[in-house]
Amino acid sequence: MTTSPGIKLPTPIKASASPLRLAVYGDGGTGKTTLALSFPYPLVIDTDGGLEGDAVSEDIIGEEWHPDGWRDLNALYTLIKQRTGEKAYKTIVIDSIDTLCRFLLHEASDLPTRDRPKNASESELITATQQDYGKVSNAVDIFLTKLKVLSKERGVHIVLTSAVRLPDPDKGRTKRTFDVQPAVEANIKYWSNLYGELEVTELPKEKGSKEMEEHRILWTKASDRVRNNKTRWAALRPGVTNPTFDKIVGVIEGTWK
Repeated sequence: MTTSPGIKLPTPIKASASPLRLAVYGDGGTGKTTLALSFPYPLVIDTDGGLEGDAVSEDIIGEEWHPDGWRDLNALYTLIKQRTGEKAYKTIVIDSIDTLCRFLLHEASDLPTRDRPKNASESELITATQQDYGKVSNAVDIFLTKLKVLSKERGVHIVLTSAVRLPDPDKGRTKRTFDVQPAVEANIKYWSNLYGELEVTELPKEKGSKEMEEHRILWTKASDRVRNNKTRWAALRPGVTNPTFDKIVGVIEGTWK
């Protein structure tokens, strides 16, 4: 069969180990950033004003980057693609996606519209419009789609962190979920192959023991009535206790004892 130059040919279907595209939400201090930094050689897109606390240790090998605008975020993708091609970054972390969305919303609100001049927020209090929220959702969708393609092509893991949005039946939210607008939440759920809430809870120190100790649990039970969760790996249900990258992969592969 002859083909035109430059046409990408189909390839045989084969099973492959998918890189993790993890989206994790939870209250402050539950260890979301600690979990993200347990992934191999991360580039952290830090929108939260600096990594700090127990999450950062001398053992972590990686880099962090602070975006100043949507244009920066687009330029970063080119850099990421180049560096992953050089076998540098093995994980991309967005810490956090909810802060990034607020950051993008502020930028969208400063764009001129028919009813609003450019940089209107510098001279008056403004309310974000539905159009502004739409721009945020579209921007996040574009960036996550690019990262998903990169993840598949280069075997790079992606981790998103977020705070919690509590249930609000009046607004149709029946479960705990990501602290982002509904359209972005839908993007995250579609984009990820693993998402769940990270919670700190007390469990028996030993089986049958009355003595309790603190544990972190990444809940991944798909039918959870309390929180939004999903995993494509049945071995991870109902959740992973004290999760790290190595433990999650070990559970998936059946090698974690």
